[in-house]
Amino acid sequence: MNEKKLLKWALAGGIIIVLNLFFNYGLSVFYPSPEWGDFCNEMPTKDISTEEMCTDEGGKWTASGEYPRPVVLEGERSGYCDTSFYCREAYEDARDVHSRNAFIALLLLGVASLLLGILLSIPAVVSLGLSYGGALSLVIASMRYWGSADDIIRLLILAIALAILIFVGIRKFSD
Repeated sequence: MNEKKLLKWALAGGIIIVLNLFFNYGLSVFYPSPEWGDFCNEMPTKDISTEEMCTDEGGKWTASGEYPRPVVLEGERSGYCDTSFYCREAYEDARDVHSRNAFIALLLLGVASLLLGILLSIPAVVSLGLSYGGALSLVIASMRYWGSADDIIRLLILAIALAILIFVGIRKFSD
């Protein structure tokens, strides 16, 4: 491989990496992730041994032997206090909404990059960088949201990605 080809691959690789860093950093600047501390305070330092103490701390009391874990009765303790139960639910709900919205933004940016790289009359090395960068953005977006998505949403993500790739393949590489 000659030196010019190596430089082109280096440039395309740089575009791929920096494009995705730009997308993800821009997303974190303009749409920051929810922070645990915005929903949950520090863990209480005192021993919480009754249901009343637990609810006063904003937690959820679970009687011994119930989910999430059984507690060996020690003295008057008859259960377990999950002091972060309700705030954790609120945090996880906010995180899931953020993940969905970030997925949509990265998906749109990835598709736009992919299409720009394929449809514009630009130097091949830039086209390659934009196209692969857009495809990588689709992968990153899906990975970020995959754990929060329902099965139907996952199937739709895959169907849309497949449709876009087939469309681009037919459009760009038809004989």
